[in-house]
Amino acid sequence: MGFTMASGLMFGSGHPDPTEEPVLNPPNLGLITSSDEAATWTSVSLRGQTDFHDLAVAADGPEFRIYGYDEMAGVVRVSADSGKTWTTGAQIVARDLSVDPSKPDTVYATTARGLAVSTDGARTFALVPNAPALYLVDSLNDKSGGLIGVDVDGTIWVNQDGTTWTSTGTINGVTEALTYASAPSARLVVATEEGILASTDQGATWRDVVVN
Repeated sequence: MGFTMASGLMFGSGHPDPTEEPVLNPPNLGLITSSDEAATWTSVSLRGQTDFHDLAVAADGPEFRIYGYDEMAGVVRVSADSGKTWTTGAQIVARDLSVDPSKPDTVYATTARGLAVSTDGARTFALVPNAPALYLVDSLNDKSGGLIGVDVDGTIWVNQDGTTWTSTGTINGVTEALTYASAPSARLVVATEEGILASTDQGATWRDVVVN
């Protein structure tokens, strides 16, 4: 399922428990949101139509710009009004999406061919020259356009100037999810088959948060 947060609001998608939604066919949640830390959820759009396997969100004026990867259709769908309405963007086979918080038209996608970027709101994508083979990627959330991600070998990579990639650490096992928060303190959090780990030094050292 797709899940992300922006400005204290949770955005999610996926498939519900069939016992909870027996009449939902196909069993796709579309876009759902929560403003109370997942205590309750509100259906926003595309219920019964779309299962977003990944979501990327950035504030865009009074609204949120949302990018959702619709794996069944193989396209990135885009909403400029916090998920009320959607347009269809580029056809692409992607694993992860990340949007530049300072430039909502700029969105990154990890693909089997390498890291790709779109500067036109996901209408078109092009491979990023000299980028490592990232599997998961996230924004540094510092308004600089910087990125942090992990490659298929578990190496953590950081790009803070738009050009130079620096290896800052490694993670053991298969990384299933990755997120980075710059406030209240900088922290990289990953989920692996062994549990959830956090790093305050961009992957140089780790501490266990949850152990499976």
